[in-house]
Amino acid sequence: MQQTALALMQASVLPAAAAIWGMQEPGLDDVKWDGGQLTLAKGGVKPLAWADLAKLIYSKGLPKGALGHAFIQGSWVEADFGGPGGSMHLQLDGLSLYLPNVKDPIFVGRTNTKPPPAIAQRYSRYVWAPCANVIGLTVDKSSGSVKIENILSILNAGKLLVPQLVSGQSQGGIAMAIGYALMEDMPNGMAGPADGTWNLNRYHVPRWSDVPLNTTYELGKRAQELVTLPESAGDRGAGRGIAEAVMCSVAPAISNALRDALGRRYTSLPITPAKILEGLRA
Repeated sequence: MQQTALALMQASVLPAAAAIWGMQEPGLDDVKWDGGQLTLAKGGVKPLAWADLAKLIYSKGLPKGALGHAFIQGSWVEADFGGPGGSMHLQLDGLSLYLPNVKDPIFVGRTNTKPPPAIAQRYSRYVWAPCANVIGLTVDKSSGSVKIENILSILNAGKLLVPQLVSGQSQGGIAMAIGYALMEDMPNGMAGPADGTWNLNRYHVPRWSDVPLNTTYELGKRAQELVTLPESAGDRGAGRGIAEAVMCSVAPAISNALRDALGRRYTSLPITPAKILEGLRA
């Protein structure tokens, strides 16, 4: 998320600020946010509000949003990406930019890619923090679209060393699982990403509107609530690596919720609108 935000900062916000200030484009270290306004660290120019930056961004056709994908295996993948202001070195392995008045994101090619070290492929991985999920959703029978309304996750992570990180990992796992269960679809063979032209402009992942954002349930509002079980004596003061443990039971929970809503069982992932409509016609 941080690296994707940096991409948008360099590709859009900094060029817009330079145009308004009438100066050479500043670097990331030359500016700072102060009270919601962009300021020049050394001063001498008027701070810029978001509204002023947005107006210039849209008038100049600069990117209004960014979609990035990161990968870590021992170390983060790094690469150079081209932007309106020049090359951007980011810890990302995929980047697309949204332009004003353009529906689909524009793929940004990468160069000078630095992959994880080869030895990292030998690292062992395991998940041993059990989690259960209960999901409430709504379905539009005319279009087959699904909206996740509420999620309750019950996680046994042992001793929580940094509760904020556990919460953040839970939120990321929920978003991943919604995409895995409902929308991340691609054809096999050369019709799909095997032809080398696929990126986040064609491979659809959840956006903020697809994920319940509130972390505490309130009647009539969408939320994802995490309940962590108390540390047990058997944990002996040790925490448990949760990785994406929270996502393991999300897809089955979504399938169960759809069974309750529609009276049909869907077991082929992702459960796309087309599959839902096909099942309703059967």
